[in-house]
Amino acid sequence: MEKKELIVVNNKEYVIDIYLERRRNAYLSIGKNITIRLPTFLKKEKQDLHIEKFKLKIIKYLQKNPSIDFKKKEYLDNQTFNILGEVYVLKLNVVKNKSAKGKLVFNNLMLELPFDLSSSKKTKVISILVNKLLSHKYLTFIKKRVDYYNNLYFKKELGKISLKKATSKLGSCTIDSNLMFSTTILLFPEDIRDYIIVHELAHTIEHNHSKRFWAIVERIIPDYKDKKKWIKNNTINLEI
Repeated sequence: MEKKELIVVNNKEYVIDIYLERRRNAYLSIGKNITIRLPTFLKKEKQDLHIEKFKLKIIKYLQKNPSIDFKKKEYLDNQTFNILGEVYVLKLNVVKNKSAKGKLVFNNLMLELPFDLSSSKKTKVISILVNKLLSHKYLTFIKKRVDYYNNLYFKKELGKISLKKATSKLGSCTIDSNLMFSTTILLFPEDIRDYIIVHELAHTIEHNHSKRFWAIVERIIPDYKDKKKWIKNNTINLEI
């Protein structure tokens, strides 16, 4: 379930996306957009309390960062993407087809787009196709990094590992140890990307952000606080 709420800070309007999900804890994310995620088991009174608490944090953050802007990404023909040292070129072709499709030819992201798409719909379709193509290309790479850290430190039986477009979080771990990673991490330096992987693997042991959880992360990534700071300062400028 999803709903949206509007707040006004510094005379600017901001949209908050609110999701009810099967999760243990309430979660706030301020990145490409503002997102609140709440456990489905919470009663409405508890949901409202979390939302109001998060709103105060959001307002405080926006007041400290008045120049922050949540503009939607735009895609241009011949635009390039640098992914793990490889340069990919976006090739846009408008056709009379009713559906959009894409394929990766060498390092060219070849997309066919229906001619009657609105500007906003076109951006969304391009984003989906580009992320899908790159996810398919780099999923094996991410799986190998997950296996490396899992075999070395965790030795857990993992569920499904996926790589996909996700704007509100960089990774997640379900109770069944299914791991999801955002394609955004493909733009990160190697050490930051590995920190995200270790972070989610740590959730296979502790499904929270308790002291026990951070102790697990710190044992493997001693300077994890520096990694968190880098993510906070840089992620909002990164998106595929």
